[in-house]
Amino acid sequence: MGLHAELLEQDDPRIGREVIRVRRVEELRLHEYERLYSLPGVYEQIVQERLECTSPAKVASLLAAAVDAARWARADVRVIDVAAGNGISGEALAAEGLTAVLGTDIVPAAREAALRDRPELYNEYLILHLHALTAEQARRLRSLRANALTCVAPVGDDASQVPV
Repeated sequence: MGLHAELLEQDDPRIGREVIRVRRVEELRLHEYERLYSLPGVYEQIVQERLECTSPAKVASLLAAAVDAARWARADVRVIDVAAGNGISGEALAAEGLTAVLGTDIVPAAREAALRDRPELYNEYLILHLHALTAEQARRLRSLRANALTCVAPVGDDASQVPV
C-alpha cells in the first residue's frame, strides 16, 4: 500500500489555508473479499462496471420470468440469496419485484458490506456454511418459508471476461 499526496491549487494562498489531497494506493486480488468489501463501491466499479458483470440481473430476470410463467405473484416469492456477497444480486431481485428474505455468505465482510451499502435489502443476512448448518441455523432457515433460492456468480456476457 502506498500514499499519493498533492497540494491543490487554491484561491487563498495564505499560510495555513493550504489544501493537501492524500490518496491511498492499494493492490489486492479480486477474491480477497475481506479487504475488497471493506472499500465501499470498489467491487461494483471492478466487477459490475469494468468487467461488465451481468449475471445478477440475468438470474433475477430468469427467476422473474419463471415466476410469471407459473402465474405466481412476484411479491409472494421469498428468495434465499446464497453467496449474496455485498448484495448486488439481492438488489437485482428487488428490481424485479422479488423479495430476498435472506442473504447468506461465508465471508463476514460480505454481510458487513451488504448492511452498510444496502441496509434495507434483506430481511436477514446470515454468515453460514450451508453444508454444515447448526440445528439453530437450520431451524431459522425453515422458519423463513422461502420458496426460491438463487446463487449468482460474477460473470459477464462473454465467458472470456470471467474473473479468475
